[in-house]
Amino acid sequence: MYLFILNAIRFILFRFTEHFGIRVIDHTILWQRNLLSEQIFWRNWIESKGGRWPQHFSNRIASKRALKIDLAKLLPCNSCQVKILDVGAGPLTVLGNYLQGFEISITPIDALADSYDQMLRNARIVAPVPTIKMRAEELVKHYPENHFDLSYSRNAIDHTHDAIRSILAMVHVTKVGGYVVLEHRIAEGRRARYRGLHPWNFLSEKDTFYISSPNGRQNMNQLLNDKCRIKCRNEHNQGWLTIEMEKL
Repeated sequence: MYLFILNAIRFILFRFTEHFGIRVIDHTILWQRNLLSEQIFWRNWIESKGGRWPQHFSNRIASKRALKIDLAKLLPCNSCQVKILDVGAGPLTVLGNYLQGFEISITPIDALADSYDQMLRNARIVAPVPTIKMRAEELVKHYPENHFDLSYSRNAIDHTHDAIRSILAMVHVTKVGGYVVLEHRIAEGRRARYRGLHPWNFLSEKDTFYISSPNGRQNMNQLLNDKCRIKCRNEHNQGWLTIEMEKL
């Protein structure tokens, strides 16, 4: 009886929103439906050894490569052993694992890690740092608070089921004084018309970070006011937004 009533309510809501032209996105359904598109992209990328980005592929399979300067400057200067988290890392983390004077431990996670492992095995490629199967939203179940010196994500959090919850989880597992760094395309959801794994928009206005979707908009500076100091950097000529969040 309960399921019958629940399904009836869902049907009525669907017809109501359809009739009045109200667009409400169920991010869970959208995310699950479009996982295949992500797998197809990475399978093609692996099989073509990077496709249009062969240098990116070469960099990712290198056993030793330098951590980029923008991230290196955010590492603590009072410790030579650092832990870096890469969220939504794909089959091969983009992060470099070498910086003079530091011992870097990288933890790449991705919800589709099992599929990526099979793709790499089929292509006879060994990942320098294997990606761990884990959703960003579930980080707090696997790592304690204040665990990582730096948490990073590139072009991935706006592909998650729940972008806001994912960011809160990244902040939780990052050490006080450490940084959460997000590098994403500006308004990717809107640009992609919310097709594929693009349910979210990352935006900044007057150094304020916003996340939006057709269902609403969240001021992340307000949400994280007592947890982080946030800095936004727009690269409009390239269409990218970088968010640096220093945990307080």
